[in-house]
Amino acid sequence: MNRLIGALLIVISAASFGTLAIFGRYVYNDGMDTLLSTLEPKREFGGGVYNLHMGKLISIVGASGVGKTTLLRALNAQDEFAVGLESHAERPFQALFKNDARYALANQLDYLLFRAGQEKELRADPRPALTDGGLDLDFHGFTRLFHKNGWLTDDEFDLCRRFYTWTRSLLPPPEWIIALSASRQTIRDRLAARNRINIASEKDAQALEAFVAEWLESIPESRIIRLEVSDETPDYARSVKIIRGKLTIADLLTR
Repeated sequence: MNRLIGALLIVISAASFGTLAIFGRYVYNDGMDTLLSTLEPKREFGGGVYNLHMGKLISIVGASGVGKTTLLRALNAQDEFAVGLESHAERPFQALFKNDARYALANQLDYLLFRAGQEKELRADPRPALTDGGLDLDFHGFTRLFHKNGWLTDDEFDLCRRFYTWTRSLLPPPEWIIALSASRQTIRDRLAARNRINIASEKDAQALEAFVAEWLESIPESRIIRLEVSDETPDYARSVKIIRGKLTIADLLTR
């Protein structure tokens, strides 16, 4: 693919959403009826109308390097969840964006599409589901961060915002959010030890945390489990115990 110069022309195929064609700063969609047709029967939830039989979703959020994926795997080792991971290596624009900021828009739209489709699949699973990050973090955290850093123009950010807002209106938000925080040194050390592409650096952690905190203010505190994990062991045993104490599998299946 040629670099993104001038008008942007990308065609992204998403199995759950049909084909999304992005021409310049406008979005056209020929497959959302596939998603809309699945939202029956319906119920009220969080201001929207959603599928009565959708499974429960827990989203683990926080800055890059805070341990979202590690905690997800630790929880999944204790109880059987449906799992949604970031899958950095499989995202087609991630490495391109790391080397050329002009791929920021393509990368963010790809992630928002991927996470929306992932949520739809997880909701169809009878098991409670866990995600490391998710649709909300990708917009409220990373998309806002990339806009702040100048990698997304105002119009490009607005395109992402409109797509996120519209998509979230079709899918219910997570029932519970696990919000992780850690010291700057902890995040720095964990990012350095990673064997994967990091777009957000430890220097971005403070801004990212501020964006996430602003979003969390709009969420009822009863739906948030906040954990400081700087001194957590590699198996996240303390955090797993706290979470399982607050949120049992029975609650997830029946609430």
